[in-house]
Amino acid sequence: MTKAPTPLAILLPLILLSTAAFSLGAQTPYMDAMYIDVRWDRTDTLGEATMRLEYRMRFPSETGPDSSYVDRRIVEIGPELQKEYSLILETSEMAGHNAWKQTDGAFDSHDPDSPVNPFELYITPDGITVIHKTMILGPVLRWQEDTPAFGWQLTSDTCTIMGYPCQKAVTEFRGRVWHVWFCPSLPVDSGPYKFRGLPGLILKAEDTTGTYSWELAAIERGTWPILEKRLLYQDCTRTQARKYIRQMFTSPYQWKVSRGMRVQKMDPQTHQLRELTHEEKSESFHYDPIELE
Repeated sequence: MTKAPTPLAILLPLILLSTAAFSLGAQTPYMDAMYIDVRWDRTDTLGEATMRLEYRMRFPSETGPDSSYVDRRIVEIGPELQKEYSLILETSEMAGHNAWKQTDGAFDSHDPDSPVNPFELYITPDGITVIHKTMILGPVLRWQEDTPAFGWQLTSDTCTIMGYPCQKAVTEFRGRVWHVWFCPSLPVDSGPYKFRGLPGLILKAEDTTGTYSWELAAIERGTWPILEKRLLYQDCTRTQARKYIRQMFTSPYQWKVSRGMRVQKMDPQTHQLRELTHEEKSESFHYDPIELE
């Protein structure tokens, strides 16, 4: 499923788009012309899930801390493997992939219908593989992490989520303090994101600032294959990925230029493309990642 990262490889553009003109404000990291690549030739079956959960994930928008989006996240749980991904993005990718096959390769990308947080997680007892898709047919980053050991503090607080009685636990993880609600009557050591290590399935997780949250919306039992698409992954380290993603948000103009793009803007009066002003080149997206450290 993985291979060793190539040092500094993520700094090189995978696709040179120097002949195309892009408006700086027309593409965002979460929606609107993300141009997700749909050109994979096959998928690999990595394992089998016996439980599938859907969570509503709230995360901050690119416009600022007072605005947020909601993604539909799927968590597939098997004996030795767990996968989390965006159902909205997966549905969009499959629609684009089918169109790509039907048009004999003329259709190579697709945009999600609503905002998504474009990361996937593959979690095993030996570690975590993180996949993060970048906008405008940017590289699909892939890196490895150790499985974190959480220091949970159990509390006496209780609540009910979807009819399941839950107990509250607290932990700190990479710069944020998290409150989670787990269900002892569902003895599954799992939950959303990277959280685990509690005597019951985690049905809700929220950081103390209210910036991020996952809450269970549906639960299924059965059997499903856990799949991984054969994309052109850009293997890297976590440090390299964080630097690259940060630049995509905080310096989108420089990020696009570094990938060989010519960035212009449509003049609303003349309807002609023009070069960006200094102020436009300095524009940025709001950046507040899940992990601050």
